[in-house]
Formats: sequence, C-alpha cells, structure tokens
Amino acid sequence: MKIRKKLMTFFLILILLMSSITIYVYQISQNSVNQYDDILQRFLVLNEISQVNNELHDLFNDYFLVPSDSKIDTFEDYKEEFLAHQQEFNELIAPESDVSMSKNYYHMMAYLIDRMENAYLAHGAGETMQYFQYRDDATKVSTWINDTTLMFINNELEQYHKFHHDLLLQNQYNLSIALGAATLILLGCLVIGSIFYQRITDPIEVLVKQSKELSAGNFDLKDIPVTRDEMGVLARTFNTMKNSIHQLIKEMKHRAELESQLKEQKIKNMETTHLLKEMELKTLQNQINPHFLFNTLNTVSKMAYIEGAEESSELIVSISKLLRYNLKKIDKPVTLEDELNNVREYICIQKSRFGNRIAFDMDISTSQLDIPIPLLTLQPLVENAFIHGVDTMEEGGRIVIIVEDTGTHVQVVVTDNGEGMDETCLKRIKEEMEQGNISNHHGDTTRIGMSNVYKRLALLYESDGIMEIESNLGKGTKITLNLPKHNFVSKEVVVNV
Repeated sequence: MKIRKKLMTFFLILILLMSSITIYVYQISQNSVNQYDDILQRFLVLNEISQVNNELHDLFNDYFLVPSDSKIDTFEDYKEEFLAHQQEFNELIAPESDVSMSKNYYHMMAYLIDRMENAYLAHGAGETMQYFQYRDDATKVSTWINDTTLMFINNELEQYHKFHHDLLLQNQYNLSIALGAATLILLGCLVIGSIFYQRITDPIEVLVKQSKELSAGNFDLKDIPVTRDEMGVLARTFNTMKNSIHQLIKEMKHRAELESQLKEQKIKNMETTHLLKEMELKTLQNQINPHFLFNTLNTVSKMAYIEGAEESSELIVSISKLLRYNLKKIDKPVTLEDELNNVREYICIQKSRFGNRIAFDMDISTSQLDIPIPLLTLQPLVENAFIHGVDTMEEGGRIVIIVEDTGTHVQVVVTDNGEGMDETCLKRIKEEMEQGNISNHHGDTTRIGMSNVYKRLALLYESDGIMEIESNLGKGTKITLNLPKHNFVSKEVVVNV
C-alpha cells in the first residue's frame, strides 16, 4: 500500500473521531444554552408583567385623584403592553406548566384590564357604587397578579438552581469524555506515527548517505534496495540519476574543453569587430568637422550682412543654429525652452521657402519651460505638419503651437489646417507607432521621426500616454504632448535615429 493512501486513511479516521467528539460536545452545549435562554426569557417576561402591572395600578389610582385625558392615553399604552406580555406568557410559560394556576394567571391579566376599563367608564358616568366596586376588584386582582408573579419567579429560580447543578455535572462528564478520547487519540497517533517514521526515515537516511558520497565525487556506490512503495520509486530514480550523472560528467568535461576553445575564438573576433567599428567612427568623424562648418556658415552670414543681404544673413544664421542643435548628443535630454527655440529657427528657414503661403503662430501661456524633453522632439512634429499638412496648399496654410499648464502636466499642441487623414489611415499610423514598426514608404522620413519621438518620450517618462494624435480628412491634424512636470526618469534615452 502506498504511503499516501496510508496517511490519508490515518488522517481520515483521525478527523472522523475528532469530528464525532466535537459534534457530541457541541450538541450537549447547545441544549444547555437553549435551556438557559428559555429560563432567562421567562424571567424577563415575568419581570415585565410585574413592572407594567405596578405602573397600571399607580396610574389607575392617580387618575381618580386628578383625572386627565393624558392619563387615559397613557393607560391605553400600558394596556397594549400588558396584553402583549400576556401573550408572551401564554407562549413561553403556560405550555410548559399546563396547570390551573397558569390558566388563572393568564385570565386574571385580562380580567384586570376589564375591571379597570369598567371603573373608568363608571366614574365618567357618575355611577359611584359601580365605580367603587370595579376599583376594589381591580386593586385585588393587581395584588393577586403581583403575588402570583413572585411565586412563578420563585419556581423559576428553583428550576434554575436545579438546571445549574445538572449543568455542572454534565460539564464534568463531557470534560472526562473529551480528555479520555483525546488521550486515546494521542496514543494512537504516537504509535502509528512512530511506525510511519521508521518506514520513511530509514530509506531516507540511506539516500542521504549516498548523496553525500556523490557530492564528494564518489560514484562507485552500490544501488539502493528498491521497495514497493513511494520510497522504492525514489530509490529507483536515485539509482538512475546517479548513473546518468556519472555519464553526464564525462560528457560535460569533453564539452567544456570544446566550449573553452570556442569562447577564446569569439573573444578574438569581438576584439577585431570593436577595432573595426572604432575605425569606422573615426572615419565618419573626420569626414565633416562641425566646427569648421559652423565657422564657414558664420563667415558667409557676415559677408551677406556686409553686402546688405540681411534676409540671407538671417537665414544662414538660422541654418547654423539648427545644424549645431541637431548635432547635439541625442541621448541627452534638453529643456522644453531649447526645443521651442530650435523650432523658431526651423520656422525661419521654412518661411524663406513658403513665403506668405503659410502662417505660423506660437502661443506660450506657461513659465514651466525647464522640464526635460528628448532632443529633437518638436521639430519632427512641425516638419510633419509642413510636409503632410500644408505643403500642397497654395494659400491659407496655418500651423499653430500652443504651450499651456494643465496642473500636473505641461501640454504642447501642434495643429495644422492641412489635408488631414481619414480614420483608417490614422488608426494604422497609431498602431505602427505603438509597435515601433513604421517603415520608410517612398523616402517618407517624417513618419519614422514621429515614431522615434513617441518611443523616446515613452522611455523618458516611462508612460505610453504622452503623445496623442487626432486628425480629420480635409480639416487638418492635431498632435498633443502631455509632459509631466515631475515624473520623469533621469537617465539617458538611447535610441536609434
């Protein structure tokens, strides 16, 4: 028989025994509690009857000394309460003691109310003889009810003392049964537990001993004897594992030698590749010297200014500033103010191309311009508005940038009144941006730039809800950036441009 079945049978028998004892003790305790509740309820009913009876009698006498309508109303309230207690007495006490005294007590309560009501009526009608007769009867009945109530209470006290004595004896008996049963169960558990312990721990000790030998590298061991229970399965598995490990170690030693040789070769290849990349980088850096280009542009700008071509001079200065800004390290965040200044230079260049065909407005209503933002975030958005929005418009083109404070965020909105997009195209662009798989369709680099902006914002602020795009075909496009004021990640944002 398997160890699991043995343990399940043992615990099932143990649970059944403990449950039987618990149910037995619970039922006896519940019976005692019910008896105690009944006695207590009878005490309360009798006490309430006595109190209401006294209050009725006092009110009855006070009324005839100083009659008033308010006392009549109070009498009606007491009467309802008294009759309600009469009903409770009939339900709780009378069925258990079906004797003449209980029946008389029940009927006398109704008789008391009848005498009092007749006394009130006789007094109001001026029937003096009848009034005194009813009043005298009511007083006698009230006194009798009080005396009988005390007698019932004394009887209940005697029953309670007997119940309390029996309850103590029953508790002692229950305690003896519980202790005896617990002792027997404990002894049974100890005996059965010791048997299980021996049959389980002996094979385990053998396994532990051989495991220590294996950990020391000694695989020349005899196989462990296999039994018919789970320990036999464990022993059989251990024997198989021991032999397999011995064979695997031999194979691993041979494989480790081969991997070591391969790793050394990979290291040499990586060093060679690294050197090649460094040479390529130096070659690219030497192709264009940014400082030489900036100095050349500044010289051309000054010459144009001297020759009177101020607009050309301003255009060259803007190109120089834009080029210098674009050559900054893209993995270092800049401020929102830097991005807005860069966009102004870009707009200055585009105005020389489009002239009066396109109007550009910038509305900044916040001073929170020092928040971090990835380099080249706004320029691709404005460039997208030019190329895909207002480029084909002969006149009336308009691009607006709005920067405002919304409380926890600084919101940057770039809108244009250009061609716009239909719902299908807008949905596809959003999905491509979120998945980061925008492809270069026919040399279209602006959509790639927007995807780049989206990914860098998500990395900087660790949020996917920073950038929103809205567009309607024939009505233009609106791009909104919600930049948190404080919740950003102070780290380099590394992306591929």
